[in-house]
Amino acid sequence: MMIKKAQSQKTGAFVLIVAGSGLAIGGLVMVGNNSEEYGGETYATDDDKVATGSIMFFGGILVGLGSIPLFISSHKNREAALLGMRATSVKMPGQNGSMQVVPQTQLTLTIPLGR
Repeated sequence: MMIKKAQSQKTGAFVLIVAGSGLAIGGLVMVGNNSEEYGGETYATDDDKVATGSIMFFGGILVGLGSIPLFISSHKNREAALLGMRATSVKMPGQNGSMQVVPQTQLTLTIPLGR
């Protein structure tokens, strides 16, 4: 459950970062196509398209930045459901009725519920 949630958050974060990059690049192209350079100075040829391109660029930056919290929460949720292995020792009855220590591999699934 936690791993599935982390995967969907990561997918959503990638969608946001790709969409934000597309908007930002599209805005830069729109501004670049509607401005000309004369003597080292840049002048807009179509103010409406330059304004729209600027809004697209900065909107794309904001959408891309919106992916950061999703990446962070995805990482936290993935680590919340950790599957781990460790070696432990278990006392087991042996021959002659005595107890002997036997090494065992322990598989653990940690899901913190108190957060």
